[in-house]
Amino acid sequence: MKRRVKIILSIIGILLVIFTPLPNNKKIIDNAVNTTLDKMHSGGTIIFSWQGNWKIHSFPDSIHINKKKAIYYSNDTEISISTFTSRGYIPISEYIKPKIHTLDSPYGYLNVTHINPHNEKKSENIYLSIVHGSLGAQCYRLHIYNTIFFTYTFYTIEWVS
Repeated sequence: MKRRVKIILSIIGILLVIFTPLPNNKKIIDNAVNTTLDKMHSGGTIIFSWQGNWKIHSFPDSIHINKKKAIYYSNDTEISISTFTSRGYIPISEYIKPKIHTLDSPYGYLNVTHINPHNEKKSENIYLSIVHGSLGAQCYRLHIYNTIFFTYTFYTIEWVS
């Protein structure tokens, strides 16, 4: 009996070590956002939740954002600017903002922030808003799960317009 208990406790201990979340540092967050942007452009598969229903699906906005002539961005997080400029994204200006929210706009817009869209307060979470016209926008909250052996990001859709 003692041997079985030791084996079970050992297995539980190993599983705890493997799956215990670690804190996310700047490199982990940069990699998660890079992967998110790659999946957005390639139509890669993500796990996301909308109104409590979890789905495995291709990135919902990839069809629309890939048709845009230019993609602008704003970033008020610790994510490096090279993450966006290496993909050809352009920093947003006041001149271009009104043109993004028109029907059939040739421009797309990404906003990466720590500001919670529901209560306008700063949080630890990262929110990625994607705008691709007057009738097309979604905000995703990135859940970055980091362990000793793997890092995985899943998404919650915060709002849709």
